[in-house]
Amino acid sequence: MIGYIKKKWNCLVSGLIGILCLSTACNGGDGDKSVESISLKGSIVRTDTLYSRSFRPILSGNILFTTQPSSQDCMYMGRLEGDSLKTLDIFLRYGEGPDEFGYIEMACDGDSALVVLDSRGGRALSVCRFNYGQEGLLDRGIRKYDLKSVDRLTVGASAFVSLSDSTILVNSTDYDSPGIFAVVDYKNGTASVIPWMPDDGFTGDKRISQSLYTENTQLFRIGDRFLYVCGAGRYAFTFTLEDGMLKVDRTLLDKYPEYKGMDDDINYLVKRNVPQLTAAVSDDRIYLLEIAFDQDGNPASDSHTPMFGNIVHCYDFSGNPLTDYILDRPGYSILVDKEDNNMYLYSINDETLDMDIVRYPLPDKSGSK
Repeated sequence: MIGYIKKKWNCLVSGLIGILCLSTACNGGDGDKSVESISLKGSIVRTDTLYSRSFRPILSGNILFTTQPSSQDCMYMGRLEGDSLKTLDIFLRYGEGPDEFGYIEMACDGDSALVVLDSRGGRALSVCRFNYGQEGLLDRGIRKYDLKSVDRLTVGASAFVSLSDSTILVNSTDYDSPGIFAVVDYKNGTASVIPWMPDDGFTGDKRISQSLYTENTQLFRIGDRFLYVCGAGRYAFTFTLEDGMLKVDRTLLDKYPEYKGMDDDINYLVKRNVPQLTAAVSDDRIYLLEIAFDQDGNPASDSHTPMFGNIVHCYDFSGNPLTDYILDRPGYSILVDKEDNNMYLYSINDETLDMDIVRYPLPDKSGSK
């Protein structure tokens, strides 16, 4: 399945320079501004359970959370210490009961609270919060705040952030609304749409654009700023919220997805066989992993859908490009600790076909290793 690491890696490495130059020339408003590229060598993180190698990981300080779509247990919580990951808790259960969950998404509120959004059939049902520390959950009691009164709110993976102990910002709205973001007050069961849409020139049914810009996206928060990363193109920007309005601060990458509406005015076609993005943030840096190769090592093209990448573009949180990191193996998801000490890559082991977590020590901000 993942035989390209052995078969084609030498060939891929020889082509990285050209791809890197191309991608560096697309850094939003910075045009052809070039940045330093640094090669990084990683080491495998030892884990005490396969639960840690699961789906949609998030990192808060040194605490790792993942969801478990293929298990009866919903959530994994562990603590990263150098090249090891220690399990702290496995909690929540899938099911139909009052204290069970359907499909869950998660976001951290600072370094002490986890916000869990429960949904079924794509529709958000409830939100609950869990306080945690370095040794695990501080309270296992479950209190769900009902969201069934919020019409047709669907939230995709990694596409919401906590604003307060009662509100979240979601990359989702009712399809009849004028935007793609909403602020949800889950304690009162209300949602306020932010009236903003990407200006990509599409003149068809607005529901098509709303679907595209709310599916498979990522949303991050650092302080009073936010990062949006589109899941279908090389499109990412930072923004703030002021008096219920969205203000774009900086466009990091400005290539909109290529798509068109169908004759039924509901469905659409999108070109997905092009390099795509997945992201991570620290306290003051943005990291974009370019997903550029398929499982056999072929560059993205009309006949090869990208799944992996090993070039990470680093920006400051004002959107200025800083460094391009070239990793010694490809992967599909990244995490970065808040101090910018380590980057973690989720990859596939070519021998066992299991997921690996690979740690890459990052140069300090003065440029030394």
